[in-house]
This record gives sequence, C-alpha cells and structure tokens, in this order.
Amino acid sequence: MIHAVIFDVDGTLVDSVEHEIIAWHEALVRSGFDVARDAVRNQMGKGADQLLPFLLPHERKATHDRIADLQGKIFHAQHRPEVRPFPMVAPLFRALRQAGIQVALGSSGDQADIEHYQRLTGTADLVDVIACIDDVQHSKPAPDIFEAVLDRLGSPSVQRVLAVGDTIYDVQAASVVGLRTIGVLGGAFDAATLRQAGCIAVYRDVAELYENRSTSPLALHGDGNGDEDARGASPAD
Repeated sequence: MIHAVIFDVDGTLVDSVEHEIIAWHEALVRSGFDVARDAVRNQMGKGADQLLPFLLPHERKATHDRIADLQGKIFHAQHRPEVRPFPMVAPLFRALRQAGIQVALGSSGDQADIEHYQRLTGTADLVDVIACIDDVQHSKPAPDIFEAVLDRLGSPSVQRVLAVGDTIYDVQAASVVGLRTIGVLGGAFDAATLRQAGCIAVYRDVAELYENRSTSPLALHGDGNGDEDARGASPAD
C-alpha cells in the first residue's frame, strides 16, 4: 500500500515551464549572456543554485545571484499571472487522501510561489507536507528536497512513497533516496526521455493519471515491499 505521494509543482501541477524558460532567457540576455533558449529548456527542473552554475560555470556567485534576482522579477511581473493550473489536480489529491495516502509537495521553487500555486489549483487544504528551496541547501537534482519531505512525513519506507514529476531532475533527485517516480509531460522533457531517466510510468498530465488511478502505480496493493512492476502502465504512449 502506498503511504504518500510527493508531487513536483512547476510543470507537474501548473503549466509554468514555458513562462520560466522565457523569463530565464530574458534575464540572461539582459545580463549580457548569449545563452540559447534550448539550453535553458534542458535545465528546467533545477533551481537557480543548480541551473546557473551549469549554464555559466565560469561566472561568480554574485553574477549568478544577480541574474536569479532579475529572472524572479521578470517572471513575477510578466509571467506568473499567466500561469494556469493543469486540470484535475484537486480531485487527484482528494482521491489520494480519501484512500489514506498522504500528499506532499517537493519543489525547487520557493514558498511564495508554491502558496500561490496551491491557491491556483485549489489544494491549499489538501496537502500534508511541503518542502521547497527555502528549506534546503540545494535544489534538484540534489536529493535535499526529497529528504526534507520524507523527514516531515515521519521517515516512511521509501518503498511505500512515490514521486510525481515532469523532469529528469525529479527522477535523479528521487532515485538518490530510493524513490520511484511517475512522469508527466507538462514540462520540457518527452516521454521517452523520462522513461530513460527511470520513470516507472509516464502520463500525459495529472488528469490522465487521475483517470487511470485504479491501474496506475498509485493503486499498488500488496505487502508494501515495492515489488510490483508498473512499467507497463503508461497511457502517454
């Protein structure tokens, strides 16, 4: 029986990734760095602490911090008001909780954005645990966020916890602590890439996951040892 599900937020619960990409690209260009938008796209799922050192490895932290601050201003002024929720987020959370499964959020975003997106998705009262970049030293693909969530969940067996995310960095971070990941296609990575990264199943979005919840990895039953194989449960094919 699954004990808890940890959801990413950007690209998983809300359709924010393209807005984030545009804001990052504009911040980089305005700061004098000619970085291709596709290069930014490939880093989606990381926080600024991981994204900027990869894109600009020879620049100082002060430069990274200045660009991150500019990106935040651009995103909040021009893009966040345009972000829309993916459908069926609240019904999925509600169904999980009715089944006795805890719902957690684990995001490389900050607390203010998460609270905004909870209001947007109507899930403010449907989440048991939250951990974000404000709570840890490093964002995904470091495991810090998942470690923080698991600690706040009471350190359950990782075999009884699933992660849901839209990026390879969700999968990488989750796998470090032994979590299996369900992929959704709300972000910058396609189904084949998510499967190659290690997703046990891939769905178009959380609405499709909700529609298939009785046959998805969310509905695993057994002795809780995690031996069930859900790799075939991927309607996104």
